Amino acid sequence: MKHITLPFIIAFFSFSYNLTAQKASSSNSNNNVELILKKFNSTFKKGQNNSLNPEALVSQLDSTYGWFWDINKHTFVKTFKFTYLWDLKNNITNTELNFWDTISSVWDPEFKYMDTYDANNNQINEISQIWNSVSHAWENSNLTSSTYDVKKNIIKEIDQIWNTTNLAWENHSQSTHTYDINNNNLNSIDQVWDIPGSNWKNASKIAYTYDANNNRIDQVNLFWNAGSWHNSFHRITTYDANQNMVKKQEQNWNDIASVWVNANQTIYDYDANRNIIKQTDQVWNSNTSAWVNNYQRLYTFDGQNNNVEMTGGSWNINLLSWEITRKEINTFDAYHNLIAVLGQEWVVNTWNSSDSAHEYYTIKANGINNTKPCSQSINIFPNPASDFINITYISNKQEEFTIYNITSKVVYLSQWLPTNTQKTIDISQFPKGLYFIRLGDRVSKIMIE
Repeated sequence: MKHITLPFIIAFFSFSYNLTAQKASSSNSNNNVELILKKFNSTFKKGQNNSLNPEALVSQLDSTYGWFWDINKHTFVKTFKFTYLWDLKNNITNTELNFWDTISSVWDPEFKYMDTYDANNNQINEISQIWNSVSHAWENSNLTSSTYDVKKNIIKEIDQIWNTTNLAWENHSQSTHTYDINNNNLNSIDQVWDIPGSNWKNASKIAYTYDANNNRIDQVNLFWNAGSWHNSFHRITTYDANQNMVKKQEQNWNDIASVWVNANQTIYDYDANRNIIKQTDQVWNSNTSAWVNNYQRLYTFDGQNNNVEMTGGSWNINLLSWEITRKEINTFDAYHNLIAVLGQEWVVNTWNSSDSAHEYYTIKANGINNTKPCSQSINIFPNPASDFINITYISNKQEEFTIYNITSKVVYLSQWLPTNTQKTIDISQFPKGLYFIRLGDRVSKIMIE
């Protein structure tokens, strides 16, 4: 329920490492990515200390830098940076965004989030502040307070805004959530605060349905009008025998005919390792009553199931073929952290740099005695992802399963049972950007594009 959005920042990835003070200013973008990887590997190599297994290490995001390609200067130009602070329990407590002032050559503060947690590491409060460039001080903007049930499921989020006149927080909106016995979110209701009536009024609602494997198979969005709920949006998700999402179909409600009308769908293809290798988006043609190709992404993976390249393009209705226009080359470290992304655009029969981004981390021991190989590894694929992620994990005990964004906002919370070995999570409604997945005391990262 954030009020500050950065679509132009999230439009491309932001990655690099705090182990070096690398700046992306090389005129050769491919060499730039290679240089960052070499610097990281020379500082922290897998196997350099045989007493440490990668599972005993936690990668904490220190800062995120973003650059755009300047076609006139033929180099990457710094644009923004995020910086992060963590507590001793690996919770992000502070996130700050700065923009680069090209005239003064300094970083200008923009906004920041400050988060607090309870004894169970549940995020209970998040305050967002905006930098006042006139008074040169931080000013309150939003406050989100979260309440949890005994199973650590979020049951209520209250969003408040800062009244600069009264210097106090005032209600703005709230969301309430209900769950089944498997901790699956069944309903989410959004309400807005009615100032004259001093009460909450219904605004929107989402109802979810799951199959026997706890896969979300149906989602209905409704809006409140004239004292009742009305259909708005419908999503149907289909899975194969391996619990892979193979199709996601979306429909809009036709109020006149009182029927659901097809809008768009996405079809997924996998390799033998259950990695998505092709994602095809289609739109519904109401005139021909048929699905028409729209956009396609092709993914390439290395031997460690890291997504090392993505190519994407639109359907040419005249040539009846795909036209590849976008490429993203991903670089990973020895611990499967995505550390660099090079974005390219196909222009005049050649690939041209468009954006590059990097992420800096601090890698530290997570407190686990790891002199022996650990079998409790987390495998997340695809990564980056846009519609869903598959997570495989084996544990002999029940553990908390949390997904949260770069501001520590919890966007998904459940319990991982000993009987679980794999889960498919629908992330299609999550805003683009970097997210963290926590299973027990292990933290991994996922990029949503």
